[in-house]
Amino acid sequence: MLVKGLVKDDLYIVYQVPKNMCLAMNVCSRSNIWHQILGHLNHKSIQFMKYQELVEGLTSISPSISLCEKCILAKMNRQSFEKDTVTRASQPLQLVHSDLMGPFHTKFLGGASYVLTFIDDFSRMSFGYLLEHKDKKFESFKNLTLVENQTNCKIKMLRSDNGGEYNSNDFNIYCTKYVIKR
Repeated sequence: MLVKGLVKDDLYIVYQVPKNMCLAMNVCSRSNIWHQILGHLNHKSIQFMKYQELVEGLTSISPSISLCEKCILAKMNRQSFEKDTVTRASQPLQLVHSDLMGPFHTKFLGGASYVLTFIDDFSRMSFGYLLEHKDKKFESFKNLTLVENQTNCKIKMLRSDNGGEYNSNDFNIYCTKYVIKR
């Protein structure tokens, strides 16, 4: 046993404290416990629930709830991101976003299990390819040359989620040959 004491009205009274001992205690009042149980509900609403007898066991509640750290943090505002940090493409195919999704449990018509998407950052034009196998993604990427011919622009940068879709040696050689950054 470290110390002796008693509880009176949610206050701990300690009678014997040995020398050279530091005591720290975090005690939650019943009001604070109900505040937490009810999802950090405000004090006025908790009082309303008590008087309307909407919650079983909510019998006594102190006039005010002490400061709740989680509520204080939740009410804080974050600073917004600087607008200059967001750079958008200034011409078609300057930046193309890509992602490979799948395999899907239900196959598409034609037996495809994967969807490969390409989105042009400038125009937001989207291209989707249904693939039976993951290894067909490189061929689908090469099909974007049709878009290059229509826009008279070359793909300059490809951005993906680094999920391993574009880690093949053939793809690296292709990007080097056509100066496509990744």
